Amino acid sequence: MTELIAEVGLAHDGSLGIAHSYIDICSSLGIDTIKFQMHIPEAESSEKEEFRIPFSYADKTRFAYWKRTSFNFDEWLLLKKHCEIKNINFLVSAFSIEALDQIKKLGCKRIKLGSAETVDPLIITEAKKRDFNLILSNGFAGDNIFNLIADITSNDKITVLECISEYPCSIKDFNLERFNNLKKIKKINVGLSDHSSSTHLAKYLISSGIDMIEAHIVFHKNMFGPDTSSSLDIDQWKDLIDFKNNIKIISSKTKKIINNKIKKTFSRSLTYRKDLKKGDKISIEDFESTKVNGEGISTKNFENYLDKTLNKAVKKRDLVKHSDFEI
Repeated sequence: MTELIAEVGLAHDGSLGIAHSYIDICSSLGIDTIKFQMHIPEAESSEKEEFRIPFSYADKTRFAYWKRTSFNFDEWLLLKKHCEIKNINFLVSAFSIEALDQIKKLGCKRIKLGSAETVDPLIITEAKKRDFNLILSNGFAGDNIFNLIADITSNDKITVLECISEYPCSIKDFNLERFNNLKKIKKINVGLSDHSSSTHLAKYLISSGIDMIEAHIVFHKNMFGPDTSSSLDIDQWKDLIDFKNNIKIISSKTKKIINNKIKKTFSRSLTYRKDLKKGDKISIEDFESTKVNGEGISTKNFENYLDKTLNKAVKKRDLVKHSDFEI
């Protein structure tokens, strides 16, 4: 069953209270996993780092933005504990080696690495050393993701997310050929990291049995933040979860035997297509398939009576009976 991951990212804008609110809403919706981003400004960034998009009214540099919106270790512990209480999986993306250490200290078994971190050999090496189950976005790796996978020996702990590193992206740019080739690799899980701001591609992949869908979540698409335009709002998440649950119901029902009453109603029995005399030899042209609520001989057995000789006269529409034939 597809794991749905709601990526909060920095939608909390540095408010611990709002971060906790996202845990509450994600849990109430039935989302499997909530994901945050751990930015440690001094380790990850510098005053030279530029904004990906100039969105902030409060921060002159991206370093200042990370500084204003980051949480300390005790706050991360509170968020993790809240997830445990709400019975929702807690997941964090690391953007520095220091963050890897902090996430390990939190007791997390899995970690997400974004597209830039996936192609950073230092971060990948350090993440492997800490024995995390890795979730990797391949947006910057492209087809080189296959070489990266080959270099990771514990590949039974890897999930690779096909990703388009544009915000928002167009679903027409989704690389279905690469995605299908990833699915052929044994011992890895395959998913989607989606920035399309729609549920179309996610629904298509859920219906095909994808392992994981990650998409940003936001209370409203007019909210402040760098990822709101590429996020799913609450109504879209409700729709996606409803779709996933209905797909599950459809899949399970196909394995059940159809209701016996309905089966009986639609069953077919052998009747005669025309009047026949005693001594006539039966051919397939003498039989009709008729619904008589399960009475008589099933049409599945028609071949058993071909070339049999009638021991009495029968009428058109009569039910075929064993006793109609010479032994």
